[in-house]
Amino acid sequence: AEGVPAIVPDQTWMSDAMTFHGGACPGGVFSDPAEVAQTLNDVITHWPELRRHAIDASCWWRKNMTGDALISSLLG
Repeated sequence: AEGVPAIVPDQTWMSDAMTFHGGACPGGVFSDPAEVAQTLNDVITHWPELRRHAIDASCWWRKNMTGDALISSLLG
C-alpha cells in the first residue's frame, strides 16, 4: 500500500494481491525459497519500472482495501 515493490511467495493471498488492481505486477513472485535471491535481483534490476507499478497499485489499494470498503462490501 506504500508504493514499494514487494517480493512474495507464489500461491498465496499476497501473490494474488499483486494484481488486484488490474495492472502490472508491482514486484516479484517466487515459487521456491531457492528463487528468493534471483527474484530480489530481478526486482532491483527493474526497480524504476516496478516502482511505477507499485505506486499505481498503491492508489487502488488504499482506496479499496479499507475498513469502510470492507463494511460496504459486506453490507452490499
